[in-house]
Amino acid sequence: MEKQFVVLYTHQKQKKAKTWHDGCLKHSGSGTKAVLYDEKGCRLDSIHIKVDDIKLGEQLESDRYYILVEEVKTGENVQQGKATLLS
Repeated sequence: MEKQFVVLYTHQKQKKAKTWHDGCLKHSGSGTKAVLYDEKGCRLDSIHIKVDDIKLGEQLESDRYYILVEEVKTGENVQQGKATLLS
């Protein structure tokens, strides 16, 4: 079963004051591949992580982006987590 996460992402990995953008992280549910999409639905990057290892408030790292997991999307239901941005 596919899981979707509401995330913030940035490509500014070296910069101290980062600019974050809204996005979506989709995990197929089987395997370890998750794909990052921007708010327009364009594919940005993919990372290899187990779905059970994705936690609310956690910062993930791909080759090009930092990804901050904010919420879990399951159909109509959205579970909110307490995510704080620490630079």
